[in-house]
Amino acid sequence: MTKAQPDTSSVTPPPADSAGIDGQFVDLDGVAMYRIADYDQMPSFLVSVVSASDHWMYVSTGGGLAAGRVEPGRSLFPYETDDRLYRAGGSTGPFTLLRVTRSGSEPVLWEPFTDDTSRTPVSRNLYKSLIGDTIVFEETRHDLGLTFRYRWGTSAEYGFVRTATLMNNDPETAASVEVLDGLRNIMPANVPLGLQQSSSTLAEAYRRNEVDTDTAMAIYSLEARISDRAEPAESLHANIVWSVGLPDSKVLLSTDQIADFRNGLGLDAETLTKGRRAHYLLSASIELDDATAKSWLIVGDV
Repeated sequence: MTKAQPDTSSVTPPPADSAGIDGQFVDLDGVAMYRIADYDQMPSFLVSVVSASDHWMYVSTGGGLAAGRVEPGRSLFPYETDDRLYRAGGSTGPFTLLRVTRSGSEPVLWEPFTDDTSRTPVSRNLYKSLIGDTIVFEETRHDLGLTFRYRWGTSAEYGFVRTATLMNNDPETAASVEVLDGLRNIMPANVPLGLQQSSSTLAEAYRRNEVDTDTAMAIYSLEARISDRAEPAESLHANIVWSVGLPDSKVLLSTDQIADFRNGLGLDAETLTKGRRAHYLLSASIELDDATAKSWLIVGDV
């Protein structure tokens, strides 16, 4: 049986505000997608990612997002209004920092999807599947000959799946890359929507974030349910994040060592933080031969 394809005959590309912006239908890894080239030249806008299960996800083209299952009270990332999501890029959701070394050259620091492109020649593309269940952000750093791409999708069994891929576009030269990549501002379980929006500082004070050292799975929970009553209030649920594809990586639960990474210093794995905002950052080293790619997955669920 031939699989039916979506009818795209009536779809009109968005108007181009500048010569660089262009929209067209493409095939990306066997998936029919709509691509907006140089989307960063447009004002930020909100995109929804749909699911065949009970997931909900809203993504700003600036990188910020809100996601969870069933209802806002079961959030993996804080449930926010769209104006706040536009300002959440870099503080909530994906974060990537790369130190790239080519043979015979000094290391270069690259932070994909940051706003400052005045000093580095980059190209950015945004893809969304025609059925709306996948969104992909892509940036190519031309002077480094590298492309970084991450994809958001969902799994009924495992939750939210972010697939990151680093590609070496140089057919002749290998690259060594120090990677710091992951997710910022991950919610613990059992924080109702009202507390998320009106008492976020209090919700942070109750947090417990820990890593199971055998599996590198991070567990985000509350020390107790947030209550002003003088009675026991156990919090027995947790959100989790885990990864595959970078087996020798270190897990960081905070942003305290980002400055050390920028300065070329070694990082230490973190296994427990309390009373503070939670993150999941992977520190690893990868080698990219000429014209090769490396992918890894970060998976989170509520």
